[in-house]
Amino acid sequence: MGGKNKIIAGCIILILIISVFYFVLNLENGDECIKTIVIDEDKSIIDDDIPKDNNDDEEEYTHTVFIEETSDTGCIPCTKIAQILDDLYKTGDYDFYYVSLVEDKSDIAQKRIKEEYNVFGFPTTFIDGGYKVFFAGGFSKSDFINEIEKAKKRNAPKIKINITAEYDEKSTDLITTVFLENNESYDYTGRLRIYLTEIISRWDQANSEPYHFALVDFIINKDIEIPANGNASFEDKRKISEFALSDLEPEELMAIGVVFNSKSFKKDSFPISDSKGEFDAYYADATSATLIVPGGNLPPQAKIIHPVTGKIHIYGKPYKETPLKNTILTGNTPVIAEVKDDSTISKVEFYIDGKLVFTDEEEPYEYELEKAKIFGRIYFSINHEIKIIAYDSEGKTDDAAVQVITLFRMQI
Repeated sequence: MGGKNKIIAGCIILILIISVFYFVLNLENGDECIKTIVIDEDKSIIDDDIPKDNNDDEEEYTHTVFIEETSDTGCIPCTKIAQILDDLYKTGDYDFYYVSLVEDKSDIAQKRIKEEYNVFGFPTTFIDGGYKVFFAGGFSKSDFINEIEKAKKRNAPKIKINITAEYDEKSTDLITTVFLENNESYDYTGRLRIYLTEIISRWDQANSEPYHFALVDFIINKDIEIPANGNASFEDKRKISEFALSDLEPEELMAIGVVFNSKSFKKDSFPISDSKGEFDAYYADATSATLIVPGGNLPPQAKIIHPVTGKIHIYGKPYKETPLKNTILTGNTPVIAEVKDDSTISKVEFYIDGKLVFTDEEEPYEYELEKAKIFGRIYFSINHEIKIIAYDSEGKTDDAAVQVITLFRMQI
């Protein structure tokens, strides 16, 4: 019996060895395409068939996230979202670009907001074309960080985009070239959008801060196809004055290129109500950007930080907010300007009702409204405009203004 058991055991071992060899052989020479279903956070199917890439040494692919912030200039909650995005972007710690879509200032932005995203109210923010949607303004910086990181790690196709821009001062031509690369083993179809943005916008938010990266026009906006393991390129050439805003300063512009997938997913920009904000989301698979004029000079950013908008001031000190959000002054009141610039500020001018009353060439930039004689005539509900204009060393300007009510006669 012992001999038979040894023979049986030997046969079993031999069969196992042959089976393992057969399995490995088929694994190495098997089908090139693996049937896969990938689910994102909301359980929607991203791709049914994802071709398998057998090259273990391929270049590491990094997905850059794209964000669109929708707003209008009267939206107070929008200012919080804009500040969060600006703060995160300036750190350089998070791999994303963002665009501000200002509905009441740009017809092009309005079309994107209403017709393509079906936005119900502001602020609504779209990450990667709708992969994640933030409705309203009750979100923190950590919320955005978490969603940016999630979007960065999602199973996006391996598409790369590279943009170059060349501005000719003599001809005023802007030549934009886009190179796309498809590192997948299947043909890729989608839409290429090159957003032309003002880095520091001419449009101010409700808190008087300028928008950043506000959309002014699309340089390119077209359907594309990139062959498997191949590439495609596109070029646009036109006068800088031919865009939607004819007075653009090339030094103040950035082009942000985004490739959106042709596959759509049903999403809702207004989740509080049934289907009021339903839209087709086309996820952003690749993003890159370039300055139109590298090293160009940006305009200064100026704002009035005192008097404080919407408060009553007694002898220069701000107290409680007024019921109608009016800015009310009594007694001597300093006007304080805060100015930022990427170069040097040469001067700040102070105006009262359109009249230049003071020029300050050194920080802090201040001017004091003085009460006239203590027994002077009393004025009630007198409306005035306080305005500042800041100039940088290259002559670029920015201004800010506040409407005030003076309860006592002011000397200017």
